[in-house]
Amino acid sequence: MWKVCVADDEKYVLKSITQRIEISGMPFEIAGVAGDGREAIALYETYHPDVFFVDINMPIIDGLDFISRIRLQDPESNTLFVIISGYDDFAYMKKAIQLGVVNYLKKPISMEEFTLVIETLSEQLKNAEEKEPVAEIMNWIDFTKNLREQEVSGNWICIYGSLISREAGLFLNNWKRLAGVEWKGITFYGVEDVLLLFSWQNVVLESKLEEWLALGQLRPAKRLACFHGVVSDYNQMISDFEDVFNLRFYGESSGVVNIQKSPGGVTGDEFSLYEKFDSVVEMGKKEKIEESLNDIWEHVLQDKKQYPSIRRIYQSLIIVMANKYTKYSIALPDGMRQELFPFATAQFWDSNEMREQLQEYADQLNEKIRETLSKSELTERAIQYMRQHYQEDISLGDIAGALYTAPAYLAKRFKEKKNSTVMQYLETIRMNRAKELLEESGLSVTEIAQEVGYGDPNYFTRSFKKNCAKTPKQYRNEC
Repeated sequence: MWKVCVADDEKYVLKSITQRIEISGMPFEIAGVAGDGREAIALYETYHPDVFFVDINMPIIDGLDFISRIRLQDPESNTLFVIISGYDDFAYMKKAIQLGVVNYLKKPISMEEFTLVIETLSEQLKNAEEKEPVAEIMNWIDFTKNLREQEVSGNWICIYGSLISREAGLFLNNWKRLAGVEWKGITFYGVEDVLLLFSWQNVVLESKLEEWLALGQLRPAKRLACFHGVVSDYNQMISDFEDVFNLRFYGESSGVVNIQKSPGGVTGDEFSLYEKFDSVVEMGKKEKIEESLNDIWEHVLQDKKQYPSIRRIYQSLIIVMANKYTKYSIALPDGMRQELFPFATAQFWDSNEMREQLQEYADQLNEKIRETLSKSELTERAIQYMRQHYQEDISLGDIAGALYTAPAYLAKRFKEKKNSTVMQYLETIRMNRAKELLEESGLSVTEIAQEVGYGDPNYFTRSFKKNCAKTPKQYRNEC
């Protein structure tokens, strides 16, 4: 039986997970539960469990800090950590991944999602027991746990080639013959096309790499990125390697790149690139989603200097979609969590493959949202659409079209349910948002009018006075 511990400050969550483990019929047993981070540390030191479910937002010591402390005090730990979160922000997985967290559960925890997670945990534990240890090939997480020094000096060569990690042992033997020194091979979870090599020995091979690659002595390697020197931030180094490999999307011909020589890339605010995508993936049509993705790809591929943006934008779009799944309490599809791990973009051999994968994810999500909304009351769907699009110049026809219904039918049903017309309700949404901006922001009345969907500030002022019995300036002064 595999031992399981659970840490969460909400007693009903502790009870729920305990009961689900007990009735699962799988070889898990609850070793203990904790209500805060300090109790969780004591629990870990007592049982060293196989699996630990950890709430992110715990008192005294939060969940991610707890896992970080365990990693520091017990770098040899084989415990599989699963984080539990009440937040809709899937980006928490970014930090959790660096700590070796293997999965994520969103509160309230659906039975379908929980079952999927424990089945995955069971498979991982079973494979770990059956796997024969190979001294020369390690997983990235295990490798970094074994590095006790804050800074490490050596040679790092990252190799990109079709299914290269499957043949890591054979490749490493050939590599040793060519390089003449000892190397470690490092693989990454779920990534078959990338292999990282590391050597403590002070040797620089960059001058020979192009020759070996050209002669076909490094098959199946197609591209190599190398770094020689001191590394203190391992995750940043891996990000640099991934970004350099993404130069292939621009027709880069060089097979060997030193990451010290790579340009910094664009670092500006990229939110505007996927803000439209966030909207259309939920309520738009398939052609609108495709149009949005085409706009993003046209922007990012127009300038070679933007190659570091590819990974960030790809993972940002994945996060947008993951947040939609959690918003509608829909189970995430297989593979989507893995898209936030290192080298998520390595699976694509050209930019069209990446864009098509995003299109497929978005179409699946859009269809599931529509299935969910089709079960909802038409009036509530209309209200949801208005809350998302109140800043735009939308009409009754636009709203009805987005909901695939006739304007007259929508107007009738809305009036019956809300005793208000659709457009009156839209105006109320706009007015409430205008009040918030007048109270909390320093925006001018003209700017607020534009922010809440009024192109004419004078018309906005008249509408506001009609609804609130005072002008926007009078309202702000009173506040």
